[in-house]
Amino acid sequence: MPQSRSSKIILFFCLFNGFIVAPITLALWQQTQLHNVTQPVWHKIPAASFLTPQLDVITPLSDKLPLIRHGEISVPPLYFRHLPRFLVTTTHAPQRKRVFIAALLPSILYVNQTIQAEKKNIDALHRRYKAGQSLTDTQKAWLHRTFKRYKVSPGKWNELKTRVDTIPPSLALAQAAIESGWGTSRFAQQGNALYGQWTWSGQGMVPKARAEGKRHRIKTFDNLIGSVHSYTLNLNTHPAYRNFRNVRAKLRRDNAPLTANKELTKTLHGYSELGHSYVRTLNNIIRVNRLKDFDKAPLSTQMADHRQKQDLS
Repeated sequence: MPQSRSSKIILFFCLFNGFIVAPITLALWQQTQLHNVTQPVWHKIPAASFLTPQLDVITPLSDKLPLIRHGEISVPPLYFRHLPRFLVTTTHAPQRKRVFIAALLPSILYVNQTIQAEKKNIDALHRRYKAGQSLTDTQKAWLHRTFKRYKVSPGKWNELKTRVDTIPPSLALAQAAIESGWGTSRFAQQGNALYGQWTWSGQGMVPKARAEGKRHRIKTFDNLIGSVHSYTLNLNTHPAYRNFRNVRAKLRRDNAPLTANKELTKTLHGYSELGHSYVRTLNNIIRVNRLKDFDKAPLSTQMADHRQKQDLS
C-alpha cells in the first residue's frame, strides 16, 4: 500500500550495545502504548516497520547471543517480516540455530511485553472495580475486548488473570524449532507458520500430505510477531492447555521463576500427535541448546545517536 512521506518509517544506525540497526519509530511507539491503560495493548505494527532479514542485520545480533545469555546486554528491538533464506541454504547447523534464535527472540520478547502490559492493565482495572470506583467507557470497552479475546466470561477476573500471562522464551523458541525445523520448513519460510497451527478458514497453506477429504490448512502470518502472538494466544486460551496454565499460575503463586521446567513442558503432550515423545524432544532441545538462558533476557527500547540509513517503505 502506498505510504505518504510523513508516514514512512526510517531505519537508523544507532550505537546500541554493539548493534547498529534498530527501528526507532517502533521503539517509541512501544513506550507510549505499553503504559496507556485506555489503549488496546495488542496492536498491528505498521508493515513498514518490519525489517527484511538480511544477514548483515541478523549476524551482529547472533554474534552477541553469548552476551545476552549472560545478561550483559539486552535484546535490540529488531522485528522481521520473515525468516532469512539462509536457514535453508546453510549446511552449518550451529550457525543455523544462532541465526534462527536471533531472528525470532526479539519478536517473542515483544509479544511477552505486550502480555505483561495487558496483565498490568487488568490488575489496575480490577483494583478499581473492587474498590467500587467507576470505569470509563473506554476502559469498559477495553475490558470487554480482552475478556472476549481470551475466551473468558465477563466478570471472571481470576480466570482472565490465569490466561493473560507470558510464555517462557525458552519454550517459545524450542516449540518453533521443532515445528519449523529451525526455520527450514516450507510453511515457516513461505508463510511465517512457526508453530504448525491449523485453520479451517479457507486461508492458509495446504499441507502436501493432507489426507483426502481433510479441509485444514496451515495458518499463515504477515510477520514473525503475528505468528508468535497467535501461538501465545493458543496456549493461553485453548482447553487442551488448561493444565499448562494451571502449572504456570502455581509457579506465579510460589514466586518461582517462569521457565520451561519439566513440570510445565509435560503439560504440552497434546500439542503434537507424538504425545509424550514430543515432550521428551522439547525438553532435549531446551537443554542441549541452553534456551533457558534467554528466559530473563530483557528487550531494550533504548536508542542512542542515530543517522538515516535506509527508507523501508
